[in-house]
Amino acid sequence: MRAPITRELPGTLALHKRKNRLCNEVGTFLTQYRRKAHPTHDPNDRNYDRDTEKRIKAMHPAELSELISGEGAEVNDEEEKAWFSGRNPVGVRFSLNQGVQLKLRGREERGAVVSLLRVHPTPQYLIELSDGGEIEAFQNQLSPRKI
Repeated sequence: MRAPITRELPGTLALHKRKNRLCNEVGTFLTQYRRKAHPTHDPNDRNYDRDTEKRIKAMHPAELSELISGEGAEVNDEEEKAWFSGRNPVGVRFSLNQGVQLKLRGREERGAVVSLLRVHPTPQYLIELSDGGEIEAFQNQLSPRKI
């Protein structure tokens, strides 16, 4: 008897890999950043990734807290299937491929929702920007795109 063929929802595996990579980068950064200075050495001689530092500084405080503590509920299979089929879970405002606007450092960006990353405590989405880039954003950072 053959095993049933299962299909993974689009982008799910890539999102898990990206999340694991981000957790590893933040963990490595924190280990390097918080090491104690030695009395005979320059206190600013710590070697750490400056790009990771910039990403951490740009993160929403809730996202950084979840990464450090390991908390935060990712989307479960039922919520994910419902969302991809057009039925938003309770508390989730934006649907797949919905146009959104978000403000980043004083400028407004436009994009489309391509994935739901988490529902609790605050819904978080993966947004494909109009320039082709991607960004993760919390629901309170987004508004529906005005035509």
